[in-house]
Amino acid sequence: MSTKATVSWLGLAMSLTSQKLDELILVNKVTAGRDKIFRLAQYLCRWLAVDKHGPAKKLEHYLNYARKLMRLFVSLDNAKAAKQGLRNIKRNALARTSLPVVVSICKFMRFFIEHFQWAGQVGLYGPPSKDIESYLGWWSMFFWLFALLFSLAQFAVEQKASPPRQTLSMLDAMRDLFDVPVPAFAIGLISPANNASVGFSGTISSAIGLYQVWTRAVADAKEKRSRIAAAQAQAAHLSSAKKELATHNVLDNGELEEDEQEHAVEGGGEGDGGTNVRTKKDQ
Repeated sequence: MSTKATVSWLGLAMSLTSQKLDELILVNKVTAGRDKIFRLAQYLCRWLAVDKHGPAKKLEHYLNYARKLMRLFVSLDNAKAAKQGLRNIKRNALARTSLPVVVSICKFMRFFIEHFQWAGQVGLYGPPSKDIESYLGWWSMFFWLFALLFSLAQFAVEQKASPPRQTLSMLDAMRDLFDVPVPAFAIGLISPANNASVGFSGTISSAIGLYQVWTRAVADAKEKRSRIAAAQAQAAHLSSAKKELATHNVLDNGELEEDEQEHAVEGGGEGDGGTNVRTKKDQ
């Protein structure tokens, strides 16, 4: 490979790296994006962890704890979604409209219980208790499992509807499907020997979720830049129009002044002529 081709390939690689780095910064600015990054790292550690007391397992624990802190009061969003969904339920489309409400209620219960679990871990209402933490964690995972199952049912109902609805995409369904083993493992439906497999499944769902947040953040940034460019173009157009209008006004004023001067000169000439005539008659 020639030196010129090598330099061009390096330049292209650096350009792509810079672009992806800018996109990563955009994703990291969003709380959901930061959560997905932490989640991907958490389940990667769970998948690759060999020793239960090794550094990967410790990192998984700390990432899980950090994500619980970032998810504080997320339950309020789910409560609002459930309240709005209850208003939209109709008798002729009960299955289609009630499933999203059930999903929102299950998500609300999951995060609401998780908030109390976190508060117990940090000792907000007494000394931390492993029994209480495990009890609350079990119920939190229970409601998460049902939220995933009802979400998959919602996707199936929407695909069979005529015409098909697109409230949930195929990626949403795949993400929920790969998430199912995680709460199922937590409540004892999957053998503890499959911990690495659950970590792999969580890694896949985390990668899908990160991809969705990534593309959404990039699309929002492009839309914002387009709006700014359109506003700047409109402002430039208005400024140009104002300048043209001001120029036309100046030219019009100049023409009016010239016309007035010409009329003044013509009027003055006629006056002088009349004066001369009168002077000759007087003589």
